[in-house]
Amino acid sequence: EQRPSVMPECDFHIGIPVMARFHGEIVNTGLDYLAAHSLTDTGAVLDLSRLSSRLQPKNSLGFSQDWTLLSGGFKAGDQYFSCSVSHRLSGMFRYTDDLIRLLYQGNGAFVGKPLDFSSCGIEVSRYLEFDLGYQRRIDERWTVGARLKRLYGQDNISVHPSTLSATTAATDYTLKLQSDLVVNTCSPVIDGGSIDPLRFANGGWAFSGGISYQFRPSWLFSFDVTDLGWIRWKSS
Repeated sequence: EQRPSVMPECDFHIGIPVMARFHGEIVNTGLDYLAAHSLTDTGAVLDLSRLSSRLQPKNSLGFSQDWTLLSGGFKAGDQYFSCSVSHRLSGMFRYTDDLIRLLYQGNGAFVGKPLDFSSCGIEVSRYLEFDLGYQRRIDERWTVGARLKRLYGQDNISVHPSTLSATTAATDYTLKLQSDLVVNTCSPVIDGGSIDPLRFANGGWAFSGGISYQFRPSWLFSFDVTDLGWIRWKSS
């Protein structure tokens, strides 16, 4: 999203579902897809052993999607007022290097070696966001801004294992799993209901704010805090 401390250059703006902003993002801290390729005479070949060897003990793979349904704003002197309604979806999968090696090499490579997956986890959330924004230009160089957001949680799934391990028997290669998971869900779909795109439940609040300094025409410094808040998941 746009930094709250940056004043829009336009005098006004209007956004509708077909023409409004859509933003998607993928976060990857482990899998180095390009570095895992080897060049041969016939082209590039994916080397799975090199891919797994470059993993860290703890890795993550996530995504986020922000679709602005409606938005509008206008400038009034040195001030800018705005509002918007957005649909937001995010997810994060945390995994260990041993989990990828187990899937790639099979459990025969880990005979007698216990594997610990307790740091793995999954989180997925979907919610509606109603946003009120305000920016004010203090002088030619300094600008401050803030956004207050009302949130309504739609769906949430989180899996946090306190114990999750695997051991391979040396005699018959039996894979023994031991788990103690905490699974939290808040979704009408899981409870046998249907998807309601405008469900006003599981309320919460969020705040964004910051200050910016125009050092030169092509140099802008800003300090912003974005999406500091919470949602109380209590209603399916």
